[in-house]
Amino acid sequence: MTQPSRPTSHPSLLSDHRESRDEILGGEPVIKGTRITCRSVLGRLSDGDTLDDLCEEHPSIPREAFEGAATYARTHPPRGKSSEGKPWRR
Repeated sequence: MTQPSRPTSHPSLLSDHRESRDEILGGEPVIKGTRITCRSVLGRLSDGDTLDDLCEEHPSIPREAFEGAATYARTHPPRGKSSEGKPWRR
């Protein structure tokens, strides 16, 4: 029995566009071959930019790399104290 093929936008397939090395921004995950962090991609999208905007600014980077970076940043929030304080006290 053959397994169904996974869509190309599956997050595990997008990791080939991402790298994390100590000598690049202290190990912060970036789009491979760049200094564009996953969190900065998510920040741009949250501030109103679109994937098309990012692709237009960086034509050598595939759209899937930006999608994967945003997905990674959403699913891997920064460690440490929450900037939202203590939500149970609201």
